[in-house]
Amino acid sequence: MIAPRVLDAATLPLQGRHLIEASAGTGKTHTLTDLYLRLVVEAGRAVEQILVVTFTKAATAEMKARIRQRLLQARAVFTRARPPADAVERALWGGVADPAQCVRQLEAALMSFDRAAVFTLHGFCLSALCDHAFSAGLPTHLALTTDESAAITRVARDTWRRLEGALDDPCRAFGLRRKGL
Repeated sequence: MIAPRVLDAATLPLQGRHLIEASAGTGKTHTLTDLYLRLVVEAGRAVEQILVVTFTKAATAEMKARIRQRLLQARAVFTRARPPADAVERALWGGVADPAQCVRQLEAALMSFDRAAVFTLHGFCLSALCDHAFSAGLPTHLALTTDESAAITRVARDTWRRLEGALDDPCRAFGLRRKGL
């Protein structure tokens, strides 16, 4: 059996793929906010270049608020309004050659944070389809639906119409007795 490794957000490489699997309440959101901060400060990424995907609308709203708060905390460190308070902040502070550049990156991230790509899985898919609607041959105005009953009824009616002519009389009579099809 392979023993699980402890994730250290301060030293996890920012390149490559990493699987983070954890139970509820284990600090996934905190870890993701740390990684987001590192992408802005260490990798110089703009918020438009970072994608965060989660499962629920509530988790998305919480994630966005916590990321913004984390960026504000880091700005306070780099403007010397407060000392580094945790391992990630200490690692960033100790590894930065130009704190003023970090402040500029954090300010830019905060100024453009309304464009941060923090989505639910469904929201991300909708955004990708809308962004590439023309090349995918889709309408430019798509919307997610949570009630699929109308689509299911439409498919059932279309299928019945196609099959009705090929059915023998007893099957057709049974189908006609079923209201709604």
